[in-house]
This record gives sequence, structure tokens and C-alpha cells, in this order.
Amino acid sequence: MGINTTVQPSVGMDSNLLILCSLASNLPTDLTTVKVSDLAKATAVDVTYALTTDGFKEGVKEDTVTDDRLALVGVLAQPGRVTEDLTVRYVFGSANDVADPLLVPGATVVYAVRRAVPHDQALAAGDKFDYFPVKCGQKQNDAYSANAKFTRTQAMYPQALAKRNVPLLAA
Repeated sequence: MGINTTVQPSVGMDSNLLILCSLASNLPTDLTTVKVSDLAKATAVDVTYALTTDGFKEGVKEDTVTDDRLALVGVLAQPGRVTEDLTVRYVFGSANDVADPLLVPGATVVYAVRRAVPHDQALAAGDKFDYFPVKCGQKQNDAYSANAKFTRTQAMYPQALAKRNVPLLAA
């Protein structure tokens, strides 16, 4: 392949992120079959601008399964269980809240995340999405402080492993 002498361009996050949230019952059970029409419904709520700058924290932890062998100097290893987590923080308190009314504790929702594409660009077949099927935890009011907004933090409990980089299907 040779030496690459071209610096890969990057895409800034500002205005190039879309985070939709929908009740799981409004989407196909198989998240690899989501269509443009599924995410274009009014039931898929755009929560992107309701989230704070640190308001969408996803994590993946993969355990290591060690494989010790008699007389082998090194320790072999294999990937083990995967643990995913998601925590959201959002603004609330106005008559136009979008995240707070949707994220009812105990409700099962799916976050659909499109990255590196302009936020306002229309949904299209082939758009790549990550899907996070989660159950909403309890709402926690964040600390109050002067010169700040009212925010809440909420843990999300994975109901299945996230589906990543899934192309959106045609209507």
C-alpha cells in the first residue's frame, strides 16, 4: 500500500451530529432493518440539542479471558464479555422540553446516532447509524449553581448490545 503522505481530513462535531430517540415499540425489533420512514416519524424525537456538551456518554468495556498454559512463558488471552453503558444529561424546565417527557424511568427507548453528517441533512438510505436499545433509569437533578441551566442526568440500561454503523434502509 505504501506510505500515505496525505493527512486525512477531519470532520468537526459542531452541527455534524444527529441523535434521535424513539420508544422501542415504534421501531423494528431487528435494528438492522430500520428504514428512513421509521426515523422520519414524529415518534423519533431529535434530542441532539437538548443534550449538554457532555450529555451523551457511551462506554464499552471488554473483559479479557486469560488462557494460562503449562510451561508456556507467555499468557494467552481472548476477548471476553462486553459491557456497554450509556448516560445522558439534558436540559429541562421549558415548555418545549423534548428529552425529559420522553425519557420516562422504566421506558425502553432506542437512541439512533448519525455522526459526521450535517445535523440538518435529510435522512437518506445508506446513512450510517449506531442504535442503542436501552431502558431508562431514574432521573437525577444535577447540582444547582448560579449562571447555569437546569439539567438532569439519567443512566440508561442496555437491553441488547448496540448495533453500530448500520446503513439506513430505503423507505
